Amino acid sequence: MSNLTDFFGKSAKRVAGDSPHSQAAFVVRTGDGSYTESLLFSHDLQCISRTKSVNSSANYMSEFSNQAGAWNHSTQITSHQAGYGGIGASMNGYLGNHHLDVGANEATNGNSERAPVHAIATIQQSTACVGTNLGLNQSYALSTSYQAAGAACYIKVTPRSVRHVLNQAAGNFGGYQSSTGLDLVRAQADGMLTPNYHLASGGLSYNQNSGNAVIIERENTSARDWRPVLIKNFPDPAKYLSDWHAWGAAITSVTSVAANRVVGPTEGWIAAQGDSREHLGANHAKAILCDNNDVVIMHHRSNGIGVARWRWDESNNQWDAPTVWSGTYTTNSGDGGTATPAPNWIQSLDGKTAILISKAVYSGTGAYAVIVDVATGNMQRWTWQTSAGNLSIVPLGASKFLLSRGVSSDGNGLSASIISWDGLHSNPADDHSGTSFNNLNQLDWGYGWMDVGSKSTSYPNVIPISQVDNVAIVLAEKGEL
Repeated sequence: MSNLTDFFGKSAKRVAGDSPHSQAAFVVRTGDGSYTESLLFSHDLQCISRTKSVNSSANYMSEFSNQAGAWNHSTQITSHQAGYGGIGASMNGYLGNHHLDVGANEATNGNSERAPVHAIATIQQSTACVGTNLGLNQSYALSTSYQAAGAACYIKVTPRSVRHVLNQAAGNFGGYQSSTGLDLVRAQADGMLTPNYHLASGGLSYNQNSGNAVIIERENTSARDWRPVLIKNFPDPAKYLSDWHAWGAAITSVTSVAANRVVGPTEGWIAAQGDSREHLGANHAKAILCDNNDVVIMHHRSNGIGVARWRWDESNNQWDAPTVWSGTYTTNSGDGGTATPAPNWIQSLDGKTAILISKAVYSGTGAYAVIVDVATGNMQRWTWQTSAGNLSIVPLGASKFLLSRGVSSDGNGLSASIISWDGLHSNPADDHSGTSFNNLNQLDWGYGWMDVGSKSTSYPNVIPISQVDNVAIVLAEKGEL
C-alpha cells in the first residue's frame, strides 16, 4: 500500500455533531420598560438561554433608536417606533440585526444595557445595500453602493454581517467611498452597468445554482423604471472574499464577451417624482435571480410597494415583458418613509425559498411579503396591514420559516405561525401570484406554545441569528448526517 488512506479508507468529508437543530435560530426580546428579557430559541424550538438586562432610557433606548422608549416592549408598537426602532422583518433580514450586538454587561443586574455599535440609520443603510446570494453557501454577503450612479457604483462581497456590509458604504457610515481609485469592483468600469446608469442600492443578485448574476439599473434621470441586466457565467463571489481586485478582473473577462451580458426591458411604471417613498423606490430595490433566470424585484412606490417579475425565454435568450403588481399603503401618520428601511430579504437554509419583504404602512408597521420559489420563479404574495404591530420572519430548519407578530401577547406567549413554500397552497408546483396580496390573517396563528416571559402585556421583537451551520441542518433533514 502506497498510501495509508487506501488501506484504512478515506475519512468522511464532513464531521458534524449529533444535533444540528440545536443551533441557535432566533431571539425573542420582551420587557416591561425597566428591563429587557432575551429568550434564545433553537431550530427545534427549544428555549436554550434566558437573560435579563436593565434599560436606561437616557442611553440605550435613545442612542440606538433615536426615539426614546422604542424598546419598551410593554407599550403598543406604534408606526413611528417601528419605523425608527429596528423592529420587524423590514429591519431583521439576511444580515440579522445589531440589536443583539450589545456589551458584556447585558445580563448584569444594575447596569444599563449598552447600545449596539451602530446607530439605527446604519442598520437601515445595510438593509438597503445588501444584495441576495441564493443557494446553500450562506456564509457571505453581497452588497452595493448607496444611491450612486455611473463610475461611483460598486459591488463587493464580504463576510455576513451588518458591520462588514457597512464598511466602505456611502453616507459616512464606515467612510464615503465614491473615489474610483479604491479597491472595489466598479460595476460600470467592469462592464456590468450601462455607462452613466443608476445602480439600485441592493440591486445585485447571484444564483449559486446557475452561476449567473443580475444587477438592477435605470437611467440616471427622473425616470423611475428599473430593468434587469443578466451577467452569465458570473465569477463565484465566495471565491473572491479577500480579493476584490481579482474579482473585478474576472468580471471584466466575462462581460467582454457580448453574449454574457443581456439587458432586459424596463418594468413600465415610470412614475413622476413623488413623495419621499417614491424617492426610496428610485434608489433601492431588492432582486431575486432564480435558477431559470427569472427575476423578481421589490421596491417602494409613491402609493405603496411595487413588485415586478421578468420571465426568461430560453428560446430567444431574453426576458419577456415584465408583469407588475402594487400594494397600497395604509394611510397613517409618522415619518413619511424617509427614515424607514428599504425592502429586505431572507432565504431558507436550503436556499430554495426566498422572501422579499417591505412595510405595509408607510411609516413602518405591517408588511408586504413576496415568497419566491428560487427554482421556478413562481410566487406567493402576502400582506399583513396594521398600524400598531410588526411582522418578523426567521428561517427555521432547512425549508421553513417562523412568522411572528409584534402584538400584545397578554402573557400567553408569542403570536406565531410556521410556514413553508410547500405548505401554503394545495399545489406548490403552481404559480400563486394572483391579482392581489393574500391576507396573512388567514394563517393558523397561535399563542401559548412559545414563551415570552412572565409579563401581563408584551409586544415581542423576534430577531434571527444569522450565523448558523445551515448545511448540517439540511443534511440532517435529508437523513445524510
